[in-house]
Amino acid sequence: MWRGLTFVVTAVALVIWSAGAASAGTGWLVQAMPSPPSSPNSNNVLDGVSCASSVSCVAVGSYINSVGIGVTLAEYWNGSTWAIQHTPNPVAATNSALQQVSCTSPTSCTAVGEYLTSSGAGFTLAEHWNGSTWSIQDTPNPAGAAVSSLYDVSCASPTSCTAVGQYLDSSDAGFTLAEHWNGSKWWVQATPKPPGATNFSTLVGISCARARSCTAVGWYYTSGPAATVMLAEHWDGSSRWSVQATPSPAAAASSLLHGVSCPSPTSCTAVGQYTESGRTALTVAEYWNGSIWSVQATPSPAGSANSALNGVSCATAHKCTAVGYVNASGGTRPLAEHWNGSTWAIQHTQRPPGSYFSYLNAVSCPSTRSCTAVGWYTKGFQAPSQLLAEAK
Repeated sequence: MWRGLTFVVTAVALVIWSAGAASAGTGWLVQAMPSPPSSPNSNNVLDGVSCASSVSCVAVGSYINSVGIGVTLAEYWNGSTWAIQHTPNPVAATNSALQQVSCTSPTSCTAVGEYLTSSGAGFTLAEHWNGSTWSIQDTPNPAGAAVSSLYDVSCASPTSCTAVGQYLDSSDAGFTLAEHWNGSKWWVQATPKPPGATNFSTLVGISCARARSCTAVGWYYTSGPAATVMLAEHWDGSSRWSVQATPSPAAAASSLLHGVSCPSPTSCTAVGQYTESGRTALTVAEYWNGSIWSVQATPSPAGSANSALNGVSCATAHKCTAVGYVNASGGTRPLAEHWNGSTWAIQHTQRPPGSYFSYLNAVSCPSTRSCTAVGWYTKGFQAPSQLLAEAK
């Protein structure tokens, strides 16, 4: 799924959560954030965020510059304000995007994404922050790939990062992709095709609890009426990935996983959405206890037509925050849910004044008392993107 360079998704939402004044049911407050020097009516996007601490966060995405070219974007939070960082773009790129970022410290962050060339070919992209500058790292692309994308990355240390995504062959069939950074170079890892998958499978979220233990999630198509099935794969620290069985909710006609967070190898939480036979989309969460995945009950806001959880971050096994969106009257609004070790509960999110569409795409919680999330909003059905920040 080539999701970063379409630039149809339009804006940025930033949420900072401080548990000292918060509980499930209390709100997130709007916060100022600078906009990049984009072209008029352009689409500006933040898709990923990582916080080394409550006073050090990096958010990444893309925007369309003053000459109409899609370019990479990064912003930094120092505990009081957000500021735009300069990020490079590949020389041959006609469009570039950063999809996600992982920071092991304020002076070591790795971001991944993709870029397109004038021929229409797509290539993986990785960039590293050393505390003062961003620089592009060489990333390989699978043999025979026409388009390759990296959607998420997780770094257990500065010398151990794993990124996941998808590549398309010349017939537009999609396959899962994983790459590993050992401190000096990236290389492609073999990932298995899920049993029953037809011509499409993708990994969109990853979390590495240790340098030698990573869990990735996504989905794949099965035969029949283009049904999607949630997917989880685990890397054991060697070169081997293996598919894990993931149960879908009993009423699910199709299901997807969008994000995962593993505070330890025996504790992972994954989130996404599933669709009932009546086509209503609802939130879903699953938990890995070291041996099996099981479905957790998640509330969907009353009266909503569709809702989804796009990202999750667990400071501990018993403290997780997930974010996404819910269809509301006159568009969509941000959605946040909190896990207290026994139940998920909806937290109040502030809908930007005058907004029509508003989403949260990713979240990072460096402690049980601090979370930051990103997303986007617009003020009309086809309006350009607006930047949004919320805080408690």
